[in-house]
Amino acid sequence: MPNDIIDNQEAHLADAINQLLSQSQRAHFAVGYFFISGFKAIAEKLVNIHELRLLIGNTSDRATIEQLAEAHQSELSINEHLRDKQFQSAKQKNQVLLASQQSLRERLERMDQTNEDQALIEQLLRLVSEKKLKVKVYTRGRLHAKAYIFVTEHDQSRALSNPQDRLKGKQRNQKG
Repeated sequence: MPNDIIDNQEAHLADAINQLLSQSQRAHFAVGYFFISGFKAIAEKLVNIHELRLLIGNTSDRATIEQLAEAHQSELSINEHLRDKQFQSAKQKNQVLLASQQSLRERLERMDQTNEDQALIEQLLRLVSEKKLKVKVYTRGRLHAKAYIFVTEHDQSRALSNPQDRLKGKQRNQKG
């Protein structure tokens, strides 16, 4: 691939990921959100993957902070909320995980009920049950970073990432 920065104008993220997945045995993604539409864009290339690890953000934290900002709360209360998120108890982390599960469940329930979507959900469940898909939810606040790491059979790694957020992970609202 000639360019590791994907702008979705000349090079599209789904195309780059699919190309690298076809050459990889393992992949590790860190993304702010998990949407079925993003999974759908790469699902065909996951057949030969031995392991896909996802670190996903929790959308409810972002919504909470945005609500605080919209309510014109002081910067101090927003910073206090962020600080509290950094030091969560096990119970608080569990609540965040349960909220994330509920959010995903609701998105799945709102999906179109087509044979293609049914097959996609079955593939997702199969990957999880076979322990090929491992998902962790980042509970300490908003996960804005996006990183895509691919490992070949010879343990050579290839990464698509950019710490300054120049890597764009959207193509018409598709996020992986």
